[in-house]
Amino acid sequence: MSVVVSVEGLSVGFWRGRPRTLVPVVRDVSLTIHTGDIVCLLGQSGSGKSVTALSLLGMVPWEPGILSGRVVYEMNGERISLYEGIEAGRGDLLDGRAPRSARRWRRQVEERASRVRGKLAHYVFQNAQTSLNPFWTVGAILERHLRRGGRAGPDVLREAARGLERVGLPPDTAGQYPFELSGGSAKRVTIACAAAAEPPLVIADEPTTGVDPRLRLEILALFRELCRPPRATLLISHGVGLFQDLVSHICVMYAGQIVEAGPRGDVLGPGGPRHPYTRSLLLAELGVRERSAPVALAVEAGCAYRPSCAVCATLPDALQRRCREPQPPLAVDQSLVRCWWAAEHGPSEGGIA
Repeated sequence: MSVVVSVEGLSVGFWRGRPRTLVPVVRDVSLTIHTGDIVCLLGQSGSGKSVTALSLLGMVPWEPGILSGRVVYEMNGERISLYEGIEAGRGDLLDGRAPRSARRWRRQVEERASRVRGKLAHYVFQNAQTSLNPFWTVGAILERHLRRGGRAGPDVLREAARGLERVGLPPDTAGQYPFELSGGSAKRVTIACAAAAEPPLVIADEPTTGVDPRLRLEILALFRELCRPPRATLLISHGVGLFQDLVSHICVMYAGQIVEAGPRGDVLGPGGPRHPYTRSLLLAELGVRERSAPVALAVEAGCAYRPSCAVCATLPDALQRRCREPQPPLAVDQSLVRCWWAAEHGPSEGGIA
């Protein structure tokens, strides 16, 4: 399998409060997505999932935004590195200034991102209705995505009609505006747009959120069709339940970091989950609540999950000191786990799957 996009050491931060304080929201995230992969980026609200995904398309707000890292697309012999030259390009942005070098770097990033958006990667937003242009009809929106995918000529109109039919919408939907659609219909239109562009990578942010249970199953079926190999998919979700038999890999995020990652069988199977947070998150889907604390935005040295960790709470003080050591490693045997104690305490009896 060939690499579609690789992310190395991505860090993102935003200014907050008075006086302004730089708050890191994504910290040293690395992942690689190959053709045919369906990767689930899993975590609670505020863990950095959506900011990570938006960074893949150069859609993170500036000031300061991307702090460091690389996002590289490789497809059909073309290589696009979104944040090439970030070290020199950021200039004095961290001091709140935007010198000429930084503005020039911004333009370069935007030019590279425009070659990716809708062509190499397509983003399916969580709120479908607000992601559609309110001044364009559904038909015009679909035609635009078809042309981005390389379609041209009179066949575009017929392709747009077929695209609506494939997602279960009548042909007259093409003449409607987004504000005239129900939430479920808007979701179907966004899926039709993603399919029309035929991108190698689809990024879907909570694709089944905001619809009733019956419609959720229909949207899930459409999403399964959209994710067929060789297309790669990055799926953002609070829980893995609905997508458990669909995803190939799982990356679990907490406080802006990936704390556990691996193939679905390793994370959900008999040998996992290994990280205490992953275990707590998956048990919460089953209605089992464990002790918890709010996600910390400003993370002190050591494990960010320490205040809520059931494993750490059972350790004597002498061993808890290790949880305060800087950056627990992201590795245990063949798995990727950011926990000092994963080898001794991580695996759960029988797994979750």
